[in-house]
Amino acid sequence: MISTMKKLIFIVVLSITAFACNDFLEVEPRDILGIDQVFRNENDFYVALNGAYNNMLTSGYYGGQFMTIADASSDNGMIPIDAETVRNPHFYNLLLNPINSTLLFWDTGYETIASANNVLAALDGIDMSESSRQRIRGEALFIRAMVHFDLSRVFGQDYNFTADHSNLSAIIVTATEIAEPPRNTVGEVYDFVMSDLNEAITLLTDNERPQNIDTRFIASSNAAIALRSRIYLYMGDFTAALVDANQIIDGGNYELAPYVINDLNGDPNLTQIDSWSSRTPTSESILEGEADELDGGYPGINGLAGLYQKAAGNAVFGPSLDIINLYAADDVRRNWYVQDAGVWHVNKYPGQGGLPLQFTAPMIRLTEMHLIAAECHARLGDEAAALTNINLIRSRANQADFTSSGNQLLEDILEERRRELAFEGHRFFDLKRTQQDIVRNDCSLSENCVVTYGDRLFAYPIPQEEIDGNNSIVQEGY
Repeated sequence: MISTMKKLIFIVVLSITAFACNDFLEVEPRDILGIDQVFRNENDFYVALNGAYNNMLTSGYYGGQFMTIADASSDNGMIPIDAETVRNPHFYNLLLNPINSTLLFWDTGYETIASANNVLAALDGIDMSESSRQRIRGEALFIRAMVHFDLSRVFGQDYNFTADHSNLSAIIVTATEIAEPPRNTVGEVYDFVMSDLNEAITLLTDNERPQNIDTRFIASSNAAIALRSRIYLYMGDFTAALVDANQIIDGGNYELAPYVINDLNGDPNLTQIDSWSSRTPTSESILEGEADELDGGYPGINGLAGLYQKAAGNAVFGPSLDIINLYAADDVRRNWYVQDAGVWHVNKYPGQGGLPLQFTAPMIRLTEMHLIAAECHARLGDEAAALTNINLIRSRANQADFTSSGNQLLEDILEERRRELAFEGHRFFDLKRTQQDIVRNDCSLSENCVVTYGDRLFAYPIPQEEIDGNNSIVQEGY
């Protein structure tokens, strides 16, 4: 078996075919374009970056496995009893091993990183304006940072699992080459990610893309600042996380989008955030993934809806009663869920019944910045400010303001975050970063209904294919 790292030498953003020879490590394939042939002008770099964004929307990443891990592996998830096909049941039952781990996300993540690295490696050799060069470099650095962070969230324990952040995490990759690199520590990964993000923010601030493309589908300085706020939160640096969150909140570029119950194609049980069924991002969208039927690697006409909606005929994951029961009867967001013959399904993502062949996934939105600000204010002792931020989210959902204080206020904020960001790729990682147990009351398993914080199951095993091909890999706990 050939490791992902060894395969990366041949991953070029515009590769045009699959390999046909079992011994392809010995001879460069004739039908793969080298970097010097792919990048000939400025536009080629933008095409390559667009391909990297699209890769993040495929079924291994924000279009599937990464998103479902976050809820299925937590107290939010459940396998519906009416699921026709159960794909990746171990995401829920947590009977994890290197064979059934999420190889697709691992491969997709490092393929996307390779695309960014290819852009960075070729950038200085092409004639273009300095502003364009900075813009392209900034986008590539942002992509590389975000993917490394996401890989660390899945395959490593949390940042503060050890006091010196020395627990093993993902592998930092900065070049497309034949190699057997070891895993880096979580501290090393976070330092690397922050370095890339800090440079990206500077490069993206004053440099715009020449193409007519909505900037909320691509990297921007605001997206990089918002992502940095998220990472500071994971690190437990609440002061820095608050500064970045407030910069986005106070910047005037985004507004909280109202939640409107729309009768979409005869379905009265759907609370719709318009951006998730339209290519026009909502006012609170900071970064979204977007793909349609013309994009390579398009994840199917249903996108996330195909993973969750009963109408797709293949609802592989659904909500537990633990999350359903967190919503009051008059909470507008309860319409994100619908019952079919007594079985609950997630109805948060439109995509059925003749809706347009397109797919968007929320990656970063203003709501999260308010939730980060509320949590940080509470942890830093400014309860009045915390209540201001969290009650904006409560009011939009038709819920009464919180008036709590102390530990109860922090618990209320974390619970509201769980309600608001359910099935958007957060819950499992929130439990890890706050060092809480996974406690499933509505549980269909004979084991792993409760997983104590610090258990090996909080970090997915490195896939066996990588272990077989990379002698430097150390597998912890499996």
